[in-house]
Amino acid sequence: MRGSKSTAIVAAAALALLIGVPASRAEDVGDAIKKGAQDTGAAIEHGAKEVGSAVQEKAEPVGQSIKQGAQDVGTGVEQGAHDTGNFLDRSTRDFRDGASNFFHKVGNFFSGK
Repeated sequence: MRGSKSTAIVAAAALALLIGVPASRAEDVGDAIKKGAQDTGAAIEHGAKEVGSAVQEKAEPVGQSIKQGAQDVGTGVEQGAHDTGNFLDRSTRDFRDGASNFFHKVGNFFSGK
């Protein structure tokens, strides 16, 4: 918005000069308008770079936080799956051992051992 205000001021000044300026000075007015436009463009570019830097500065920590949170969740899920697997292994060990012994005895019975 600052650039728009500067452009309007430069344009108004140029028009005021054109009304009361002889033709020989028209080139100087044109140069002044050109310089005003260049200055406005430079100010807009500078402002955009500052805004871009600020956005990047604020966005990077958020991105890192999201990434870290996802890694923490992944680690938690992995640990939970590992713990669940260990629990199931311990909880069913007696059953599996008993079933293995039973099928071994049945196999021995039918094979005549």
